[in-house]
Amino acid sequence: MLCNAPNEHGECLRAIYQRVFGAPPRERDHVWQLAAEVKRESAKQRGLFEALAGPWMGRDRRRGVPYVWSVSHLADGRGRTSPRSFLAAIHAAAEDSLGRYHDHAYALHYESIKRGVQSASAIRVAEMAEDYPWVTELMRPLRGLTVPCDFGYIEERWAEQFPDGPEAVSNERLPPQHTERGVVPLRHARCLSLRSDKEARV
Repeated sequence: MLCNAPNEHGECLRAIYQRVFGAPPRERDHVWQLAAEVKRESAKQRGLFEALAGPWMGRDRRRGVPYVWSVSHLADGRGRTSPRSFLAAIHAAAEDSLGRYHDHAYALHYESIKRGVQSASAIRVAEMAEDYPWVTELMRPLRGLTVPCDFGYIEERWAEQFPDGPEAVSNERLPPQHTERGVVPLRHARCLSLRSDKEARV
């Protein structure tokens, strides 16, 4: 999409692509197409992202690498990141960079990437609450809890809030599965939502 942007914007991105990849994108039917290698996770893909965001998530290597940091901080409990969340984070980061750091050496400032991830995570939390209404109720007793933490602390809070067992969490659509087996089956749901909620509040 960036390489096919109109006028000087597309020209700029295609020049970056050629500099990093070593060859320009191919044009076919008036559409610029990326090489297959760039579409997969690769050193070239990482190099292209670095050309837009710089090498570090701060002034040096101690803060991490934008290419890895942005995706890992959007990951769910299974380590997966949705394209929608990633694109929302980068879109917000680009707007924030333009507004706050217009003289920055890169298109994406590392602080703007952090804000973009927060914005995308807040959207994801809202989506989860819409699809799984019981998640909001499940998370309420965990507010203020610092993560990561031992699952035992979570079990204690749930037991205090839901003395009749996890099946009392919610009777709305798509309830948590296997609640008759106690709170352990809820652990995966907790991982998915707590990670997103934490990032939304960072």
